[in-house]
Amino acid sequence: MERRRFRSFAGCAASVVALLISVVGSAGPAQSVAAGPSTFEGVVGKAKVVMLIDTKTWKGAYFYLTSGLDIPLSGSPSGLNEVDPNWLANSEGKVTGQFQGKLSSDGTKYEGTWVSKVSSAKSPFLLNRTGNGTPGSNQKATVTAKITTVKPSGSAVNGDANYRLPLVSGVAPGWIGTRISGRATALAFYDQTLNQTIAEYKKNGYGVTSVNYEVPYNDKGILNLTILTETSQAYPDHFEHYALFDLRNGALLTADDLWTKASKPRLVALLQKQLDGNIAEEVADPDSDLTAEMLKDSGNTKVNDETLQSITIQKQGVVFTHQFNFPHAIEAAEPSGTLSLMWPELKPFRSPTTSFASVG
Repeated sequence: MERRRFRSFAGCAASVVALLISVVGSAGPAQSVAAGPSTFEGVVGKAKVVMLIDTKTWKGAYFYLTSGLDIPLSGSPSGLNEVDPNWLANSEGKVTGQFQGKLSSDGTKYEGTWVSKVSSAKSPFLLNRTGNGTPGSNQKATVTAKITTVKPSGSAVNGDANYRLPLVSGVAPGWIGTRISGRATALAFYDQTLNQTIAEYKKNGYGVTSVNYEVPYNDKGILNLTILTETSQAYPDHFEHYALFDLRNGALLTADDLWTKASKPRLVALLQKQLDGNIAEEVADPDSDLTAEMLKDSGNTKVNDETLQSITIQKQGVVFTHQFNFPHAIEAAEPSGTLSLMWPELKPFRSPTTSFASVG
């Protein structure tokens, strides 16, 4: 580049001023945050919330810090629809609320008005982007028991209900533990909150009578929980819920998170072979009540996404639990739904996008 000598001090000063004007004049707005998985924190009205949303697809969830229960979201910034996750209250999956807002030009602020779709309620909201979709880095969580005893009114035949729920902490940022605790509670109570369940049981002594949990694995950014629920309606029943949580954001991992799309059909085929063997063994057992005819009309005999995400992590590998969901009258005739694969067998199937990829 050619160098030119300044002829006078006045000429030098003029050149410097011109250069500064040029630089300032050419400067654009602050660099925008790249669209993609994002964490926003702020308030709806006066209530503190956390929103985890992909600002490319505008799909995600948000939750109130008072409950930790995920509320699904989808749509666009100007009309971001929410669906009440309580299937008992909203079995049709109707939109129950909407964020009507605008994302700032730099992608760091989302604000507007939240509007109820089932009442006249509305509240201003202001959310600030605080990180990407996986802001946490903890390898382990702290899990303690939150115990609640509920006494029903009157002389209910089922007596007191006892709920022992996992309370997750020791994870940064702190809302990750809140989110996991809220989702675990929702699993135990079928997408109801603790307060909703307590109110139902106090009224008539029916509903969820007992909750307990186990922690098969808690390391390398993964928390594995088994939630055990007992209920009493027309008859007593029990359910087991298997869950893997990513400690980087508190997400409940699904089959699509755990396994690559291309390899999933091969994994299903591998597990289906085991399941078919379990079924054949039960049918052939002379002491079993299960018959081939019963299988035609009863329950689910095919490995599905629920099977692929119902996981218990063990030292040697993973145990999958398949739920047959036989009618209560013949539930005792169900074959074993326990399926297992060693870590080397699982290697071709695991997705690299979650902390689960480094386990085992």
